[in-house]
Amino acid sequence: MYVSREIETAINKWLDEREIIAIIGPRQSGKTTLLHHIRDQLIDESSYDRDHIIYVSFDDEIERLKFEKNSKDYIEGKLIDNTHHLFLLDEVQYLEKAGLRLKVIFDKYHDRIKFIITGSSSLDIRNISGALVGRIILFYLYPFSFPEFLSAKDTKMYRYYQKNKFQFDQKYPARELVYLDELNSLLKEYITFGGFPRIVLLDDMEKKEFLLRQLVTMYIEKDILKLYGQGFRNDALKILQYLAFHCGKLLNFENISSHLKIDIRRVNEVINILENTFLIKRIRPYYKNLTTELRKRPKIFFIDSGIRNVLAEDFVFSKEKGFLFENFVFSQLNRFEKPLKYWRTTSKAEVDFIHDGIPVEVKITPKITRSLKSYLATYSPPIAVIANYETIQKQKTPNSVVYFIPAVLL
Repeated sequence: MYVSREIETAINKWLDEREIIAIIGPRQSGKTTLLHHIRDQLIDESSYDRDHIIYVSFDDEIERLKFEKNSKDYIEGKLIDNTHHLFLLDEVQYLEKAGLRLKVIFDKYHDRIKFIITGSSSLDIRNISGALVGRIILFYLYPFSFPEFLSAKDTKMYRYYQKNKFQFDQKYPARELVYLDELNSLLKEYITFGGFPRIVLLDDMEKKEFLLRQLVTMYIEKDILKLYGQGFRNDALKILQYLAFHCGKLLNFENISSHLKIDIRRVNEVINILENTFLIKRIRPYYKNLTTELRKRPKIFFIDSGIRNVLAEDFVFSKEKGFLFENFVFSQLNRFEKPLKYWRTTSKAEVDFIHDGIPVEVKITPKITRSLKSYLATYSPPIAVIANYETIQKQKTPNSVVYFIPAVLL
């Protein structure tokens, strides 16, 4: 079963252009599946025949070593004639000096070859991008968003979501929804087990939990150990488990170092690795007034809540676990190509998220807080959003229109 991904439309716009397309994101988020889908789509459209599309995975040590030995000869050996070819290069983070090698073959073959590459380490892709300035377009593929999850689990609810979803750049009609309970029931499964495609497509809950445990092991063994060395293994697992119980909180390196008895420089290094391999993400404070708004400490969220839950050994979700609900809202906002931050002042006024200047508060019991009023008075955004479970309404304030929106509709 193939589930369409939200980034496909954007990728399709670049398939006929010369630039290298890079698809990056967490391990097991569907990058290889998307590559094969693009291949099949182009064959169906008669843009290429099957023989002119070459798939290579550098997770295969033999292929990696051959490519590294002589990249030009490797590519030449795959060409069957002088017409246009498409190369799908998977897991390029395993290549040594990948950026320089790709630059050489791109400069020689870009008029004959289209390259699409994938990777699961943002640090390595940034290094590759640095060598390929002006030659590469980046796309991020995360685990299934909630809409993609709905598409996989319940097509009727997916269509219902698409008809009623909230859009930040459009006026939203505040009306009650008949099937909101059904959407929230599916939300519970999504928050509990996350959005990794293989896990979403399983119905057996024990198998879901088992595969999540396997996925954490695979991350540590294949991404962290293979890319950064054996010395990071235990520290990475300890820090991940610590972060699982501090999801959505301000990141404090001193506290982590003291609690886990790990040198603070190692803590900083490991957290950078965890972020570069798409396990976690830091969001930084939004500020304009340098004297009254905090500017340093980021908040920490998990890219996928299922990973957080297996690390915490906690698969019981309830409305009282507001930090998981907030992590869900983070994951929904994170998929947009907009800056995502939080707002906090020295007087302790705080707004959970700032999405391209628009404040988004996450509330189990929805209300316009004093902190939100403070932000509205300071910045006068056109709208504000209070993400909650089931309340749909809008209120006008002197500065903005405040929408109360069920988080499942974001």
